[in-house]
Parts: sequence; C-alpha cells; structure tokens
Amino acid sequence: MSAKNARIEAIRKEFSLSELQDLTLTLAEFERTNSYNQFDASTRYVMDMLKQAGFSKVERLVHQADGKTSALDCIMPEAWDQFGRSFLKITSPGVPDHERILADSDRHPQEAVIWSAPTPKGGTEGEIVADDELPDKEHPDVRGKWVFMESHGVDVPGVRYRTLAEAGAAGLIMTCFDRMEASPDDVVWFNGQGYNSWYHEKEAPRLPVFSIPPRRAAKLLELLKKGKVTAHGEMNTRIYDGEIYTVTGIIPGESKEEYALFAHVYEPFLSDDALGFATACELGRMLVKRKAKLKKTLRAVISMELYGFSAYLADVRRRSRIAAALSLDSVMYSEAKIDFRRSTVSLPFFADWFYIDWFRKYLPSFALSESRGNLSDDTFAGDPDIGIPTNWVRSPCTGYHHSTSRDYLPDWRLVKEKFPVLSGALETLLTGGPSGNYNARAVRDFKTAAAAILKNDDLTGFEKTVRLEAEYNRYSAMLASWERFTGGKADHKPLRKQYDQLKTKTGPVRYELFSTAENRARNIIPKRLLPGQPFGQSRVPYAERRKIAMPRLLWSLFDGSRDLLTCIRIMDGEKNGGRTDASRIKSFIDALHFLEKYGYVRLLPAAAVGPDDIRKAFRQLGLRSGMQLIVHSAFSAIGEVEGGAEGFCRQLLQTIGPKGTVLMPAFTFNIYSGKDAGQPFDVRNSPSNCGILTEVFRKMPGVCRSCDPCHSYCAWGNQAADFVRDHHKVPTVSRFSPLGLLEAADGWCLTIAAANAVTFMHVVESTFGAPCLGERTEEYPGILSDGSKVKLRTWGWRAKTCPDCAANQTGKLFELLRRKGALKEVMLGNAQICLFRLADYRKVYEQLLRKADCRSRKGRPRVRPVTVKSDWDKKHERLKKSSAFTGELPEFS
Repeated sequence: MSAKNARIEAIRKEFSLSELQDLTLTLAEFERTNSYNQFDASTRYVMDMLKQAGFSKVERLVHQADGKTSALDCIMPEAWDQFGRSFLKITSPGVPDHERILADSDRHPQEAVIWSAPTPKGGTEGEIVADDELPDKEHPDVRGKWVFMESHGVDVPGVRYRTLAEAGAAGLIMTCFDRMEASPDDVVWFNGQGYNSWYHEKEAPRLPVFSIPPRRAAKLLELLKKGKVTAHGEMNTRIYDGEIYTVTGIIPGESKEEYALFAHVYEPFLSDDALGFATACELGRMLVKRKAKLKKTLRAVISMELYGFSAYLADVRRRSRIAAALSLDSVMYSEAKIDFRRSTVSLPFFADWFYIDWFRKYLPSFALSESRGNLSDDTFAGDPDIGIPTNWVRSPCTGYHHSTSRDYLPDWRLVKEKFPVLSGALETLLTGGPSGNYNARAVRDFKTAAAAILKNDDLTGFEKTVRLEAEYNRYSAMLASWERFTGGKADHKPLRKQYDQLKTKTGPVRYELFSTAENRARNIIPKRLLPGQPFGQSRVPYAERRKIAMPRLLWSLFDGSRDLLTCIRIMDGEKNGGRTDASRIKSFIDALHFLEKYGYVRLLPAAAVGPDDIRKAFRQLGLRSGMQLIVHSAFSAIGEVEGGAEGFCRQLLQTIGPKGTVLMPAFTFNIYSGKDAGQPFDVRNSPSNCGILTEVFRKMPGVCRSCDPCHSYCAWGNQAADFVRDHHKVPTVSRFSPLGLLEAADGWCLTIAAANAVTFMHVVESTFGAPCLGERTEEYPGILSDGSKVKLRTWGWRAKTCPDCAANQTGKLFELLRRKGALKEVMLGNAQICLFRLADYRKVYEQLLRKADCRSRKGRPRVRPVTVKSDWDKKHERLKKSSAFTGELPEFS
C-alpha cells in the first residue's frame, strides 16, 4: 500500500484523464503519416494547448530542414511527405491475388517508410533478392532489384543502406523477425537510416523503403526459395527543403532559473511520444490550477527527438537558463514499470535521490528500476558542455516500441495511477524542493558504491582507483547541486573523509599488465572544443565522413583534465558489462585523431620527456656501457618525447656504447599472420611491425638484421653480427637464436611498457620442451640483401593456447621477479620501464612451465599452407637438407 501524500491526493481529485487522452489522441492523428506538411498544423495545436493549460510566452521556433543545417552537430534531415498511395506488389505468376500486396500505405502509412525516395513515374519493376543470399557483399549485384533485408531493431543498417544504394538497388523491403511471435502482423517504423547518424544528409543516396510484417516477410522468403520473384513498387513521396519546429512556453516562478520538461513530437505513436506532450501540458495545467507558488520557472520544450532539441539548445542563452530537466519520452506503456534514468557521472544532479525516493514511497505498485545516465537521445542535454542534468521517467517496453502493435499503446488505467504521483513530485521540486537533508545520504551511498568497487576482484588497481574517485566526485557534485537548487546546506567534509580513508585500499597499479592500447590511451588527454557530440560530422566534408565509434558519455568526459584511459574506465563503471577491450580502445584513439583534424577536439600529451629525463631513468635502472640487451617497447606509452623515437634510440646507444650490443625485434607479423600472404620477406626493406622505436632503430647506421622471415632481429654494437648472422640456419626461438645467444652472453632485457611482449619466453618454452611450437616448420619467400630470391624457414606458432598457459601469466611472472629482487623498475613519463637478466627470467618462467606441466600438454604447432616438414635434427641439433636457404648472408660473407 502506498503512503498518503496530501499534495498527490489533491491532484488525483483534480486531474482529468479524459483531457490527457484527448490531447494524446489528437496529436497522434496529426502525425499519423509523418509528413512534414502536417507539422505546421500539429505544432499550432501544441501551441494552443499549452496556452490553454496556462503556459505563457508560448512561441514556435523555426528550424531549417534541408539536409545541411546543423546544430550541436546534428544535421537536420530534409523535409519529407507522403502523398497518394504507395505500394509494393508481387508480379510473378502463381501467387494468389490476396498475397500479392507486400506493402500498402493505404493499409498502414508506416508500410511506406519515412525518408523514402520516390520511385520514377509509373513505379519500378524488378526482381526481389534477399540481402543475406547475395554472394558479393562489397559489390552486390542489385541494380534495378528490390532487396529484402532483416533488421534486428528499429533502424535500417546505415552502412548497408549506403552500399546497396550506391550499387543501384531499386529499393529495400524491411522487416524485423524478432517480433514474429508477439505481433506477426504489425509493421516496424524504420526511422533511423543514416550512415553516420540517424538521418540522411542532402548529398546521401536515397532509396524507396517498404516495411512489411514478419508473417508476410516469412511467406516472401518461402517464395524466394522456390525461384525468381518480381515486384512492382510505387513510392509517392516528396523530399524537399522545408521547416520543422520547436514549441516552448513557461509557467513563471519567483526565479527566472528554469526546470524543463522535454517531450518530443513528429513520431506516429501514442506512447512515443504524443503522450509525453500531453503529460507536459497537463503537468503545467495542474500547477496553474492549484496556484502552486513556484520557486523555479517551469519550461516545456516540445520538439523533434534529439535534432529539434539540439537546435533549441544550441543557443547558449536558452540552455543557460535551464538548471535541470525531465524527459517525458515513453512515459507510459502497458506495464506498471518505471525505469528511472539517473543523471550522468559527468554532470550529477541531486534529483536522482529525490525521484527514486518519491516513486518508491508513493508508487509502490510499479516495479521501479534505476539505470545510470548515458546521455541517450532523450537525456543528451546532461552533457557538461550543454549543462542541463536530465532525468527520465521511462516506462520500459518489451521488444520494439517503434511498432504498430497494440502492445505498445498506453494502459490508461496505469496513466491515471502514475500521473498524480509524477505531478506531485514536480510540484514539490518546483516549490522549494524536498525537505530532507542529503548529507548523510551522500556518505551512505558513496560507501555502498565504494564497497562494491573494492570487493570486485575483476577490477585492476587502476580501475578501482579511477572508479572510486569518480564515485566520490559524483556524490560531491550531487550535494553541490542540491545546495544550489534548494538552498540546503551541503557538508562535504564527511564525504571527503570517507574517500580519503577508502582510496588507500584500491591496491597497486600494475603497469606491466597494461596493453599497448591502454598505454597509448594513458598518454592522450582529449579536450573537446565544441558543445555536443560529433554525431553528424557537419564539420567534415561529405566525402570524408566515416563511421566512428564514440559514445556520448565518453565524449562528455573530455574536459582536458583526464587522460583517455581514465575516461574509458569511468565509462566502464557506468555501463553494464565488462571493460572496454584493446581493439575498442584503439578505435577510440583512431576516431579522436580523425576528429582532431576537423576541429572537434584537441589531443594533449599526458607526459613530456626530454633527454635529461631519459638519461636519469637509464641511470636509475642501472644501464651502463658494455651491456648486451634486447629491447621490447611500446614507445608511445612514454608520452611526448623530445627528439622522438630517433632521439630516444641515440640516448640508448650512447648509454650502452660501442662495446655493448643492443637488439630489437623487427618482426613481420603481417606475413606471419597471413595478412600479407605470399609477400616475400625482404631483409633490407620489410618494415618492422613491432612499433615505431624498432622501425627507427632498423634504419639507423650500423644496424644489421637477421634473416628469419617472420621473427627477425636487428642489432647494433660490438657483437651485433655475431648475434644475428646465423639466425636463418637455426630454429627461430632456440638456444642458437639471437635471444638464446644473448642469454648465454649474460644478456639483459629492457621493456618499455611492454612486459607482455618478452619474446625470450618462447626460447624458454622451446628449450624446456613445450610441444606446441614448431621448429623451422613454416617456409616463406625471402629476398636477401643482394636481391637474391630464396626460401626461408621460421617457427610454427601454437595451434591453440591452453587456458592456463604460463605465457598468459605476465603479472605473476613479474611479481616473482620482483620478489627475488631480480627486477629493476622506473617510470619514464607514463611508461613503466623494466630491466632484468634473461637468466633470471628463465628461472621464474620455468617454475610456471613446470607447474603447468607444459611438456605433457596436447598442444601442437599450427598447420597452414606454408607448413613444411621440419629440417632440424633435434637430437643432433643440426640442419637436414631442405629447400630452405642456409648459406652465408651476403652482408656477412
């Protein structure tokens, strides 16, 4: 049973459900076809209803709908109208008349999909083909054909749309089989179709698109399996430069500071979002009717989802007046549920506490859940550069809400129950806010969040540190917003005390476990230069626009105070699921470099290192003249290095001196992985795939290179030639290899943020007897320094890695070195640099191999087209006769 609240009960008596229904149904009828020629009338109706509800200063703002004009990087799509009948009819013989009509706008307007291009006069006749069955996906043979495609959502896949349009398809036939059981005869509204963002730009190719129900689509697929099917389609639509509108008005309070209600229009559904407009209207009517003494001014903003709101909020004067907002999109469907969307970690707001407490207390019959703010299309105003923390009282809906199914209609009985509670919450917020004190709540919630972080063994020390600080900042900001909005007195000291106590418990940051992508991200501080997210790429010439991955929440954290990796790990804490992996991090880095080119962001170095810093780090490690060492590197992890990779190399060679020897890998992974299959290894010209430092080193004077086609080494110094000249004659990772010889010479390994790239581990595996590595079992074409073309042998990588493979235990391995006092470590910029003897590494790695019983495992080398029978006599440790070149290298002869 719900608690009683006098305000809610009074509203319940005065609220008129029929008024709310009338507003909802009338607006939905205006927008049934999605045609822009109806939007002038629909928005005038919205204006009239707001005025009748008691809103003042009601105005309608005009936005250009031309496919070019942008706001907050949303490019407003061109205007679009349906006129007359649009249909798609099977013309093949043998089909019953009642099954010929696949789509018909007279049956339902949404069967002619919004944004569709018109067909030529008289329509288009063509064969129907299924996209899944097209043999060539990149260059599909679809000219003049209707392409059937399934979507697993409510959008047409934009990249595929572009490919098919450029290939000359007659049009698309869309369905969504996910709703086959629940609503087999209803159509999905396929609104999103754009390549970069939701909608088409003016330059983008356009197609006629029909939406058909899943039952009808299943029958079509049955026909296609039997043979050729043709169809005649007519799409009677118009695309043109037009207008779209935002309607807004206020109910004034004592302060000009505003609290906004956001509801979108221009979509053909009751719950999404004609009911949102009606709710905003009725919420205002209740405040006026009850003569509520508002402390804050209430503003209603009714516009096009995301795009119209972007146009409205692009004006800094408008957005700066709004202190916070509530989205009313999808406010009620058919289930007694509320999914409350909190404000974002980048712009927290105390109303998260208020609304959750209110609904839990006064609406207990509704299942209440919370989701963290993510700057979705309905809450994007919570971006710090826009500055409007936005909550959302969303009603969850099973399946796809963009459907004509009756399942997606509002349950008016639930609306009647929910509205007075929501209205009471709004009135409370605007008339002074909640009476409670949130200081103790902030500490309690922070301790709960911190406990979950600290107990999570899946998180690294770095991730715990980042997330704990983010939670502290969240609750501190929520307290500050409570004080600003209501005048309550925030006490930050107890919260700070808790944070200072708990931050010592996050554990050490294990830099040796960072991937190359993580290290790169740690050295980039992104500072965004424009409000809004890079969405439509309006600053990028059309031909240069590309699909990029950049979550809005991540972008909102780019204020120039944090490195990229910290931003990513904060974002990870806000989403359900695991951590962002290395490939995704790399995609973010690539996207940022692309966006920097067009003025969206500035990328600043997180660390700057000069020659003195490098020399100091070398001294601290104990690097000295005459040492023999191999260097593995993720050079970008250091940060911005004065003199770049070449300057670093010169400092290193100067430190080691001509009496010592420096080796670096110059592996050609592209050849070994098959990416450059058939390409020869050219000892003089094949670039190193092991990073910029190794490639610069390869080209330096006095450096020589071994002739292994995939795992070659470059060497400089007194004994350089001795280490690499015979590599092509011996197993790649054996005691006779460059690294095996280096170990025998009491050699060392220097890692620069590359602890997981110590190739010497494979020498240990090979000499230990691991059965998964092939000895000279792959053969590749090669080119010697004199231009001679030969065949060269290399090792075979394991076909499958054991789940508990010792090679994947970098953290444990380095901890063992640390405990034995065999590891020297220093930070240079943002990179952890480690130095250790190869002999010490062997001792601890062999411990792990013995524990894993590596010799008895079933793993074997991979078998590929380049696989050959080994030409290495293991027993006598010598070569057998084979097709491989095993002579003297020209440069050493």
